[in-house]
Amino acid sequence: MTKIIPILPSADLYIDRALKAFEQNNYDKAIRYFRLALSLSQKSSEQVYLMTQLAVVYECQGNFGQAVQLLEQLSQQTFRRSPELWYFLAEAYAKCQNYRASLFYIKQYLHSSNRDYIEEAKELKQQLQQNKGNYFTID
Repeated sequence: MTKIIPILPSADLYIDRALKAFEQNNYDKAIRYFRLALSLSQKSSEQVYLMTQLAVVYECQGNFGQAVQLLEQLSQQTFRRSPELWYFLAEAYAKCQNYRASLFYIKQYLHSSNRDYIEEAKELKQQLQQNKGNYFTID
């Protein structure tokens, strides 16, 4: 006889599944698991992480608009606690070809105390500034 092992659903369980699905480029499944984890998460820092991961998955799908929308929604609540969101928004806006917004957010990030993505942020800012004549004019 097969013994049934009960599994209590938890945010951690679905985070693990989402990350595995993401590593396998199964983005639809990753989104489903990240959303389930988000619905079970009770810690605000974990919710910020999950929403950020969802935005990354949307970007991998080429759904930059949805990534921006999610990050903007998140940013209304957590910029002070999570300034790395400025970097993620800058990246997402650059991929949406909204270079003015991208430059705005990358400058916000570079003025913050967060250093997790400092090299990437400097590189993005440099790319935007080198090509600003092609993208837009700065007043």
